[in-house]
Amino acid sequence: MNNKGFTLIEVLVALMLMGIVVLMVSDDYDNSIRYWHSVVKLSDMRQYARYNMQAICEDVRYATDVEDLEDNDIIDLRMTPNTLGLELTFNDGTKKYYKILNDRELAVGDAITNLRSVGGPIAEVVIRRIRYYSSVGTLYEITLRTADIYYHSVPSIELKQFVFAPNIR
Repeated sequence: MNNKGFTLIEVLVALMLMGIVVLMVSDDYDNSIRYWHSVVKLSDMRQYARYNMQAICEDVRYATDVEDLEDNDIIDLRMTPNTLGLELTFNDGTKKYYKILNDRELAVGDAITNLRSVGGPIAEVVIRRIRYYSSVGTLYEITLRTADIYYHSVPSIELKQFVFAPNIR
């Protein structure tokens, strides 16, 4: 019996055990990387949703007129990637336009032809008039819903906020 080395069987068993350990570790590593990517995407989506919601709420709060470019009723403005968008008019006569682009990004600009993307994925924005006070203003409920990101397993989220617009008559 040779005490100076390993037998072929011992080397093969050691390689097989090392291969199993490497496969287990690499599978856990791959799963953790996928999970990390989905968490980062969810965090980004929440950040864009909060930013977009805040921007829309601020603009509605200081607008003197809120119009749906589809000429629908002011009580329920629903903006999706298939609609023309939303027009806000301010005291100084300036206008601001919002639209959800086909790639589900919210875009804003000073003209419907001059829009820049501010993030996404946004599936829908609904502005619903809750109450109209004739001499004071209007109370709106604004709902923003994001789109699912299937390839990262990120579910949609929905944000709601009430906005009182004192300038809207």
